[in-house]
Amino acid sequence: MLYALALIPVSLVPAALGQAGWLYFGVALVSGFLFLGLGVAVAFTRSREKAHRFFLASVLYLPLLLITMTLERFLA
Repeated sequence: MLYALALIPVSLVPAALGQAGWLYFGVALVSGFLFLGLGVAVAFTRSREKAHRFFLASVLYLPLLLITMTLERFLA
């Protein structure tokens, strides 16, 4: 859960440095808080279903950010 919390500001660094724009910032912020929420749910419920959702989110999180950053470059 702490790693999910630390992931939010780290994922916003490209936008803060000007390497990504507002679309990336929004997607990173929303997906980071969703990821954190799933981590909190797993920590409190310890259910297999929530753990599976958290794992799936962890697999999709980085590709989502990279695709957003790439699309933003092509759309700008």
